[in-house]
Amino acid sequence: MPGLEYANGERESDFDWETRGLVVDWLQQVHIRYHLMPETLWTAINIMDRFLSLRVVAKVKLQLVGLISMFVAAKYEEILAPSLEEFASLADNEFTKDDILKGERIMLQTLEFRVSHYCSPYSWMRKISKADEYDIQTRTLSKFLTEVTLLDHRFLRVKPNMIAAVGMYTARVMLSGEWVRSQRLFLSAY
Repeated sequence: MPGLEYANGERESDFDWETRGLVVDWLQQVHIRYHLMPETLWTAINIMDRFLSLRVVAKVKLQLVGLISMFVAAKYEEILAPSLEEFASLADNEFTKDDILKGERIMLQTLEFRVSHYCSPYSWMRKISKADEYDIQTRTLSKFLTEVTLLDHRFLRVKPNMIAAVGMYTARVMLSGEWVRSQRLFLSAY
């Protein structure tokens, strides 16, 4: 689990949670651009957060950390990962292939080569969907709701199975109309 102190001023760091959110948003765009598996995005962000929990990184290197995290996660999760050249071009060639490879070595050593013991919320969602008879609308809305949690640092300590369960539950309630009825009851009380 990543530590929560790495971007809130408790350690020497010149970036904050808002900056982390920008990097996560950029990683989501990279993920979409290369049509990567959902687990790749979750693994990349988990790698990034765990690394930043252990190492102090200057704000100007944060995009590089995100890029390397995605590079490592893609190699781990994908059948055919984008090439090193493709990753180098993602940041407008601001970082060289050597920067990425050197950073990968540092990152893997820092994490003691534990790339992923992480089971993403999507894996849990698949199990929950089976019980829900694979309702596509619920699952699609749940994917959106769970992906939003990536942007908010307050979800760093929430277990993936809980994120999936809350996402599926919230999606079910919203799609069933119970959400609207409960909102009306709440508002009519005032």
